[in-house]
Amino acid sequence: MERYVNFSVCFEETFLGEINRRYSSFYGDGVIELALLDVPKRIIKVSTNSNTDQALRDKFIQNQKIRFAVHPQVIDEKLCSAVNNLLKESVYLDNILAHPTASMRTLFVNDELHPYFLKTHFPRRISSNSRGICSDDIERGQWLTEEFNRLSMERVLPKEIGYFPDSIGFLYESNGAAGVIVRDFTAYPKTPIQRIYVPMTSLFAKDKHSPKDKLLVEQLAEFKKKKLIDYLIEDIVTPHIKNWSWMVFEAGIIFSSHGQNTVLEFDQEWNVKRIDYRDFQGKIVISKIRKEKGYLLPDKLFDREINMDIKKEISLSYDFVIGFLLYDRMIKELSNQGFQTSEIKPRIKEIFYQQIRTPDDFFEEGRHYYFGFQNAKRIVVTEEKPGYR
Repeated sequence: MERYVNFSVCFEETFLGEINRRYSSFYGDGVIELALLDVPKRIIKVSTNSNTDQALRDKFIQNQKIRFAVHPQVIDEKLCSAVNNLLKESVYLDNILAHPTASMRTLFVNDELHPYFLKTHFPRRISSNSRGICSDDIERGQWLTEEFNRLSMERVLPKEIGYFPDSIGFLYESNGAAGVIVRDFTAYPKTPIQRIYVPMTSLFAKDKHSPKDKLLVEQLAEFKKKKLIDYLIEDIVTPHIKNWSWMVFEAGIIFSSHGQNTVLEFDQEWNVKRIDYRDFQGKIVISKIRKEKGYLLPDKLFDREINMDIKKEISLSYDFVIGFLLYDRMIKELSNQGFQTSEIKPRIKEIFYQQIRTPDDFFEEGRHYYFGFQNAKRIVVTEEKPGYR
């Protein structure tokens, strides 16, 4: 479903950025042929973790060779010097049939034995950012995966939280860098019975293949015999904010918990059992909280993590990423379908104050931060009246 269902704003030309429409999840035909290169292992930096699935390891790491996937637009338009050099040092092996997801440079491969995702190197703008993969992206993804592995093994991770591991990272460096990340299709900790995964975005967006269908959130509310807004608040928003709060204030990890990176995990009776997190690149840690809890820090801290403005970073995560990128768009989509949405914001504010007991310690009262743009550069802006607290 996530291959073609997304908020309506995500199909505007400005959101598509520089990706060719035929490779997009909504406008394309749903299938992309990724080039699979046979590359000498000695020229590739390989990163794995303690839970890297053996089947994925065997698929991409074979003796002294690495199988490295490249997005076709990067090759066709010669978008990256590092990839151009990599092509000279490798042998074309085959094509992988892959399906673009809502993020467009991350693709789903429906392998019969072991399905997986490939996050490809795309050093051009999709939405507001260039989507290349560098060493920091791979290192932070592996560190976070290992940290989740540890939290899970030590039974610290709440049972309502799951994660999709970054199984393997490959990096080639020559006149720049190009990487690719292999992500497991199955959320961890693994469950005895296969669950159903639905990105939060897909609850509120129209299905282009069945545009007359009710929104998925409406169908689920009817199935659970609840009013739509009650189902939304009780079954979706409450665990979403609760889990975000644990991640930030207990684990000291700030996630971009918007609708693509946050996945609802249902059992076979369509009960929400967990909220799963994925896409670990660029996620930042709060050193102060992690030190207080006795948790380790990454070997390398980002500039934003050194002398961090904690209130600003937490506001960007909650007020902007969750509030604007998810909840505002959610309300807009529901309003467009004719639903009465006036009670949603007040009820979300109630949940916020139920879950965050001392908000003044972590938020500025009456003010929030968000990302804006000035002269084509991303900047942080402040504004009065946060919407969901």
